[in-house]
Amino acid sequence: MTLNYQAARLKPSLDEVEMIERQLLQSRLPDQYEVGLMPSTRFYSNHVHLHYQAMLVTFYRPWGTDAPNELHESAKKDWQHRMRLRADAAASRTNEILDALVQDDLLGFAGPMTPPLLVPAMQAHLLHCKTGDPLSKRVRLNKLEMCMLVMEELQKTYTVASIYRAVFTKAIQMIFPGYSAPVAPFSSTTNAAAAAPTPASVNGAVNSPMGADIPDYTQSQINEGAFIADDGNLMDALMDEASIFNFWETWNQI
Repeated sequence: MTLNYQAARLKPSLDEVEMIERQLLQSRLPDQYEVGLMPSTRFYSNHVHLHYQAMLVTFYRPWGTDAPNELHESAKKDWQHRMRLRADAAASRTNEILDALVQDDLLGFAGPMTPPLLVPAMQAHLLHCKTGDPLSKRVRLNKLEMCMLVMEELQKTYTVASIYRAVFTKAIQMIFPGYSAPVAPFSSTTNAAAAAPTPASVNGAVNSPMGADIPDYTQSQINEGAFIADDGNLMDALMDEASIFNFWETWNQI
């Protein structure tokens, strides 16, 4: 974070970047497939992996559009491509961890740090929705929507999850006008006047809602999330692949 996300910073050397990468890759993580664990222990084992993947995305993503000065111009493009692939792999592994937590019914153990840990992967998926052919964009959107559905579950306990969800819905709508966020089937609803989201077209393909009910928002959550999503500076930073957008500091200030 100190290396990549200071507003005024000296660009690190290639040796510094590679040294930090070696340190990150030497991290010893708990075995996700260990048998006989209590449910809470299985959750926290996976939660450590969520922290780690968020850290990798945060480290690699800025180097997808930047490079140390001593790299020759002919080598920069390949180096940046490798950095993008590594950030992408960490974002996809975040989805795999979320899938395991959902399938094992472990989200009930989530804590206040869980929603922010999804944001780096969500931004990586979002940025990939801007480029590529229609199929690759839809694949990326599906990965992002999986994170959105988990946020929907987390917002039952943590209001900030509904804010993240509103912000990313706004960002997706900037890429795919008319988009409506997916909603898990069988969600409880306390707002009888609220309507289900309508299908949206993503590159000519219908993105159908996942169910007829809506999440259990409070009106204050809806208003707060919509207000923050209308912050043009925040949205510009979120959508800018080359920005030094600091995920957690920005939302801590909010």
